[in-house]
Amino acid sequence: MELSFEYFGFLKILDETPEIMIFATAFGTPILMLIISPIAKLYRSSPVKETINMILFGSLTIGWIGGFVLMIILSFGDISGIKLFLIWILWIITVFFFVGANNKTLLKLYNSEIKERINKDKDSG
Repeated sequence: MELSFEYFGFLKILDETPEIMIFATAFGTPILMLIISPIAKLYRSSPVKETINMILFGSLTIGWIGGFVLMIILSFGDISGIKLFLIWILWIITVFFFVGANNKTLLKLYNSEIKERINKDKDSG
């Protein structure tokens, strides 16, 4: 038994035009981040929720940049849009778990880079 595309219009559109995945990875994730950010600002007061926000926005940012590059590279092959969609979903899930597992290390790296750049700007200015 196979999955019928008659019932899933979204899958049929993806199968016919895989370029939609490149458009979705380029513009869909930033739009999602803009939609989520006002909601996340409401819950920023708690340290636990701040960690959750960092994991969510860190994974979306890394997933957005890496996913877009990945879709551009894969678009040169003859890969169907459904496969591109599944690859992108797997990429986002993988990045989410990576950021979740390494959030303290990534936060330290992020903070040290910001402090280094601020001190560098103060010294040069």
